[in-house]
Amino acid sequence: MSSKFFETVLRTEHLTEREWLDLLQERQLALGGLMEGAPLVRLGDFPCILGLDRTLASQSVAVETGRPVDEFGRNPYGIFKRVQPRSQANDCTAYIVGFTRDLIWVVVSIWAPRVVPGEGERVSRACLEHATPSHIVEMADTSYGELWFMLGYALEEWTRQRRDELVHLTLLEQRFRNENQIVTAIETDLSVTD
Repeated sequence: MSSKFFETVLRTEHLTEREWLDLLQERQLALGGLMEGAPLVRLGDFPCILGLDRTLASQSVAVETGRPVDEFGRNPYGIFKRVQPRSQANDCTAYIVGFTRDLIWVVVSIWAPRVVPGEGERVSRACLEHATPSHIVEMADTSYGELWFMLGYALEEWTRQRRDELVHLTLLEQRFRNENQIVTAIETDLSVTD
């Protein structure tokens, strides 16, 4: 942690928008090199939203930017979180905000999900847009701090998963080492008696 980090957060006033954006930018940069190998979620597989992958697949142009969706991935992998709209002005019922493997912020507007008993919500329409943290905070009931924590919680989860994998690999390595020693000893003994 840099002294700038401590200077920014250790005080008695709330962080300003600019300070949150700077902290968020630092966290994005720190995660940048890890995103390629991280265990990320595919947007279309986001829990509890049925049919999102098919709805996104049928979309060809992002409404907000007018750019082809394929420029930043029709169904990207990343860190995602569901949030509510700040207002019901555009009839959107929910958003999924996220930071993608390509280091791009996105927001998916979801309209009229209906509940499928025992399965979750099925989306009727969705729109994937390239976004900035400021745009996300303006549209959705979230804050810069929540986006910052979202990235931090994702790293904590990756670390836990890697730690679990390392424990499994270490046990497997020890087993293989023991098996190698046993087979080597047996083969050596058999060679001597031949």
